[in-house]
Amino acid sequence: MKRRSKITLKIILGVIVLIMALLGALNLYNSLYNMLYKTDYSKIFGYSNHIVFEDNLLPKYKMNDVVILKEEFSYSVGEVILFKYYDSYKLAEITDISAGKYTVIDKTDSINQDYDLSFDLIVGKAVFNLKSFGKLYDIITSPYAFVFIAFFIAGYFLLTSQIKIKEI
Repeated sequence: MKRRSKITLKIILGVIVLIMALLGALNLYNSLYNMLYKTDYSKIFGYSNHIVFEDNLLPKYKMNDVVILKEEFSYSVGEVILFKYYDSYKLAEITDISAGKYTVIDKTDSINQDYDLSFDLIVGKAVFNLKSFGKLYDIITSPYAFVFIAFFIAGYFLLTSQIKIKEI
């Protein structure tokens, strides 16, 4: 019975270390990608993510949702896209496409305003929404989390190696 609980504990710790290692790798990848390409959004196989900071597309997207975006070669009317808006980014729905320009509507503060966008301002279209995950995602992907993950994994390997030495 005692042996079974040790094996179960090792499996649980192994899964936690694996998850921490994946999160650490994701953090490192995002940081290096953003530094190398001087961009605000890192992409993995054409996918990126965005934390929603405004309620302009309620009820489908609200503040603190994490939206998964896919970079496409063209976009269609009715799709929700993320586009560069001055020094920030906005989610909006495409209402019209004409002469190579995408027209989107922004419903912020009850004012419906149209924007004509060129293709190069668009980051991608929304393909999945993680409801209310933004704050936790911000914590998980922060540089502090990366340092914590590194110490956690190092501590795990240090402790397990000491346990093995004592068993010998």
